[in-house]
Amino acid sequence: MTVCERYLEDWQRREPERFAGGLKRSPLTPEDLRQMEKELPYPLPEQYQDFLLSYQVPEVTVYVTLCGDLSCSLWQTFSLEKHGYVRSTSYEEDVVVDVQWLGALGNCGADSLCHLRKWEISPGWSQAGLFQIGQFYMGDYLLFYDLCSGQVLFCHEEDINESGILAEGWDDAQAVRAFMEEEGRPFCPDFYTFLRLMCTGGPYDETDHVFPEGVPNP
Repeated sequence: MTVCERYLEDWQRREPERFAGGLKRSPLTPEDLRQMEKELPYPLPEQYQDFLLSYQVPEVTVYVTLCGDLSCSLWQTFSLEKHGYVRSTSYEEDVVVDVQWLGALGNCGADSLCHLRKWEISPGWSQAGLFQIGQFYMGDYLLFYDLCSGQVLFCHEEDINESGILAEGWDDAQAVRAFMEEEGRPFCPDFYTFLRLMCTGGPYDETDHVFPEGVPNP
C-alpha cells in the first residue's frame, strides 16, 4: 500500500459520509503519466505520481486548522456550528479555514491533464510548471503545486491581480515563474504533507510545516 492510499483510506474510515460510493481506484497507468509529462516542462514528482495512480478524488471542500504565522493574520475563523466565518477572538488562536481542493480526476493522461488545468489562470502557469490545485479562506489565497520543487505554494489573490502579470505576462512562463519565486510562499514542503492535511484537517503549522503531536499519521 502506498502513502497516498493509506492517507485516503484512513480519511474514508473517519468520514465515510464523504465516500458514499467508496473510494474509486484511479484508472491511470504509468504510461498515462509519461504521456502527461510530454506536455509539461518538468517531470511529475514521485509523490504526485503516487497520488495520481492511487484513487480518484473529486473537487471537494475541506476544513483545516492552521496554527502558524498566517493564522495570526486572519481575523476570521470558520465555525462548523454556525456554518460560516466568524470573527476570531484572539490573534493567537488557531484558525479554521475552508479549502476548496481540486482533487484529481481523469480516465487517461490527456483527461487528467485537462482536469489539472481546470482553474489555470493562463497557459503560462502550466508552462511554468505551476498548477492551481485549490484555494482557501473564502478564495482569498490560491494554492499552487510546483512541479519543479515539489512544494505546494500559496499566494494572495490580490498579489496576482495587483502585480500586472495578468496583463503583461499572461502567457509568459518565465514571467510567471519569476513572480511566484518572489511572491509565492511555501504552504507544504511536499505533496504528502498537503495530502495529509487534506485528509486529517490538521492542526498544521504552515510556517514551520509541521503537524503538532497527536495529529493522525496514517
